[in-house]
Amino acid sequence: MDIIQESIDELNGKIKVKIVEQDYMPKVEIALKDYTKKASIPGFRPGKTPKSLIMKKYGKSLIEDEVFRLMQDSLNNYITEKDLDIMARPVLNREETRIDFENQKEFEFLFDIGYSPKFDAQITSADKIAYEIIKVDDALVESQMNDLAKRYGKVMQAESVENGDMINGAYVELDANGEIKEGGIFKQDGYLFMDRIKDEGLRNKFIGLKKEEKIVIPVKEIADNAADLAGSLGIDKTVAEGVTADFQFTIKGISRVSAAELNQEFFNKMFGEGVVNSIEEFRQKIREELAERFKSDSDNRLYNTAVEYLRKKIQFNLPSEFLKKYLLENNEEGLTKADMDSEFDKYESSWKWELIESKIAAENNITVTREELFNYFKGQLIYQFRQYNIPLNDESVVDKRAEELLADSKNASEARFNIRAGKMIELFKTKFGLENKEVSMEEFSKKSNNN
Repeated sequence: MDIIQESIDELNGKIKVKIVEQDYMPKVEIALKDYTKKASIPGFRPGKTPKSLIMKKYGKSLIEDEVFRLMQDSLNNYITEKDLDIMARPVLNREETRIDFENQKEFEFLFDIGYSPKFDAQITSADKIAYEIIKVDDALVESQMNDLAKRYGKVMQAESVENGDMINGAYVELDANGEIKEGGIFKQDGYLFMDRIKDEGLRNKFIGLKKEEKIVIPVKEIADNAADLAGSLGIDKTVAEGVTADFQFTIKGISRVSAAELNQEFFNKMFGEGVVNSIEEFRQKIREELAERFKSDSDNRLYNTAVEYLRKKIQFNLPSEFLKKYLLENNEEGLTKADMDSEFDKYESSWKWELIESKIAAENNITVTREELFNYFKGQLIYQFRQYNIPLNDESVVDKRAEELLADSKNASEARFNIRAGKMIELFKTKFGLENKEVSMEEFSKKSNNN
């Protein structure tokens, strides 16, 4: 067996794997002997079938299996032993590889390879980016206090609609003429929150409406995205993505929350016995919690800002033609070459950032251990128990569930990404020349919506 590597340029190369008869026949001979012992051929006693007949019947498939196994193993071992820094798996060059198991005894497999580009990913204090800190002003604190008082208040049924109400009702899809669409979407037990209606004119039309009264709602006012719309209307997300019609909404019930009184009983229920003992302490506690919550938002914004900055700063080329071949060879979405050419930019951008982030992580010893993954899942589960006031009497139950989540490759991959992103954020804080900038919640949210 012979393996030859050839570099075409800095980003592209080839690997040729040559397999001759003496490489694969020893294993084929062993398999043939095993087949001879087990084969049941009419006219021959078990174990007495001539080897030539066994070879004629099974030889080709055995040779194919062994040749392909040898080829794959030798290719993998070569890449590992030579420590080749390549992008993705090698792609078989089908134009230059000719395999004929009927007539060949020697086989040559030619693979295209793409080398990982060389680039500098150093970050210094000269690299300036903004770190936006959301200002926790009095208006935000008061709004949060009011929201909590409503959340823990009493729900009662109302006769007519007012701002802040939750409305239960039935959704019926309308056609282009405003008539009920035959066979259209129908949701009997739908709901709508007055506070989430963005159109002020539509919100005003709701005020004063009573049970069994009807109103037409544009689909965009039911939900902001396909996933939420699917939940609101009880349909598949793929169906929701194509819904543009208006809906008739018939009011079936009006729920109104009477805010809880901000007293010691409420404080104890919210934070535990004696942690908060006055309105001022409650206000300060809310301010601290908002600041902590907004820190996470600021950190996520920092990560996105750093990604955008580094993508612009660190410029390098990829083995694009090789990567296109790789994507076409391995895609599960049935993409054509025309699709790949038109969509390649997004794949290329993703690959470039993955290379940049991986290099920064490697140079700064950022890794994610199994223990960190386990603790990540365990922490999420404990938080859920507390959020829904579920007693946690046996922590082994949480440990077992965390192990189950960790065993799922998709869950583990998402957790690994989140943990590494968190470590990257902390690294960015120490490496970049951060320019702290205090902004209002409105400014911060507006920028998020524009991105």
